[in-house]
Amino acid sequence: MRVPGTVLCYIFAITAPSVAFAASDVEGCKDLKLFRRVANCVIVECASKLRDIVTVQVDADHTRALEGFVDSVTYSCPVSVNPRQVARDLSAKLHEAAYQLVYQDTQDPMNMGLTARKGGQWFQLNSETVDAATTYSLSAVETGLKKSPKAETCTGPQAPFLEKSCVVVECNSASSDMVAMRTGPQSETSLRGPLLTTTLSCAESTPTQIFDTAQKSLGDANFEILFSDRTKADDSFLTGRSGKRWVQLSNWQEGESMAYVLTVVPSAETVVEPKPRSTEADGGKPAVPGPIAAPVGPPVQPAEAPKQPVVAPPPVRAETAKAPAIPPAPNVALPVATSKPTGQIIPPKAVVEVAMEVSEKLKQSIVGDVFITLDLDVDEKGKVTKAVLAGKITKNVQKLESAALDAVRRWQFEPARQGDRPIPSQTTVKLHFEGEVLRPNIPSIR
Repeated sequence: MRVPGTVLCYIFAITAPSVAFAASDVEGCKDLKLFRRVANCVIVECASKLRDIVTVQVDADHTRALEGFVDSVTYSCPVSVNPRQVARDLSAKLHEAAYQLVYQDTQDPMNMGLTARKGGQWFQLNSETVDAATTYSLSAVETGLKKSPKAETCTGPQAPFLEKSCVVVECNSASSDMVAMRTGPQSETSLRGPLLTTTLSCAESTPTQIFDTAQKSLGDANFEILFSDRTKADDSFLTGRSGKRWVQLSNWQEGESMAYVLTVVPSAETVVEPKPRSTEADGGKPAVPGPIAAPVGPPVQPAEAPKQPVVAPPPVRAETAKAPAIPPAPNVALPVATSKPTGQIIPPKAVVEVAMEVSEKLKQSIVGDVFITLDLDVDEKGKVTKAVLAGKITKNVQKLESAALDAVRRWQFEPARQGDRPIPSQTTVKLHFEGEVLRPNIPSIR
């Protein structure tokens, strides 16, 4: 796809916080060079991606999608930080820099909206204060670059053994998240805490060289090696632990190159002890560990199978003309309760599954089977309120991301239950897309 001329876009967003005001910056993040943070605010999340799509508001009814290199950082501030004042300060800075105001929403003083532009450079502000904190995000998007820029916000974990021979493709750091790490051939441990994830390309080194160097470096740093699997060069794992600090290195084949993922939990709390590890539907190949959903608080013991209701309507599947049917998700994560558990939790169950709608042109560009993993938030009415990609994200998964998200947002669930009460929850589903069959080009014999 041809990308238009260079576009530099900064998105400044303030959104409702999920937690109270944080006390210090999350590890692996730093400020963008262009703007200083608001006083008394700290970084709670950051990300850098060589290629992503960001949408900016250009008027009350229209948006514009920009694709390219993305740098983003999210701050948490005391409730005393006023979104209106933040918007004024940003507007003044943009005016001084000769930016033109494109769009402004001032109907709600605690939920401000602003978009400004100077040539190919864009800024967008959205603001909100809820409960005991205000949060805001600032992102930079640059398209049309001839070479990859250096990430500003997400520095990633300190890993000299990778920095010398690898290039950062994607980096994410969050103050609190969930992750599953391999601790045995068929087991994994679920952890919660600050999470740093870095995807790298190491074209000049072999998998053996990368994993040998990584294992030696962990050993020299007094890490206990919990698990090491080099059976397959394109599907290897290395997990180490030093106190509460966990590190995992994994890899997979990405087209003609090898992708490596370094995951670090600086201060981990064990949520679920080692358990049998689920496998993919394509012949038992393990899935790359990623964020998972797990119960809040102590581990929830498996509930006894609920009694079969007197009338149980079968799941309804929507038919589409241009996409294969999607099988039911094989693995459902335990829900996250919004209140303190008082009984056994029964996870949500999909009752209406809508298939992906994929154009013929897109279908023809994808060869082979594609498995798409998504994390869903399901409310107490069984409606999907949020959907995000999880697990291994390949180029084909990225092509199908929009269709997959559109589909699962229309799914309907039988909500999770705690006793007889429906509760909001989180679950993970897996979609299966059957692409074109790759056939050799054999000349005919006359």
